[in-house]
Amino acid sequence: MKKKMSLISREPTLSKEDEEFLDSLFIKSDYVCSNCLAEVDIDFGQEYTYCEKCECYVAVKKKGSA
Repeated sequence: MKKKMSLISREPTLSKEDEEFLDSLFIKSDYVCSNCLAEVDIDFGQEYTYCEKCECYVAVKKKGSA
């Protein structure tokens, strides 16, 4: 009797780009909303972003800064 290879038994393969994207979902941000101190994600050099908690655009600051 011939064994059939199951699709489930194969290990999924991801491109490097996909792996980097998935890793970025779990990286903690170094910046917070200056209003409510919720963690926010920003692009390099960005000083303002949309805060989902405050539901508005706010300035950002580095964690631990006054």
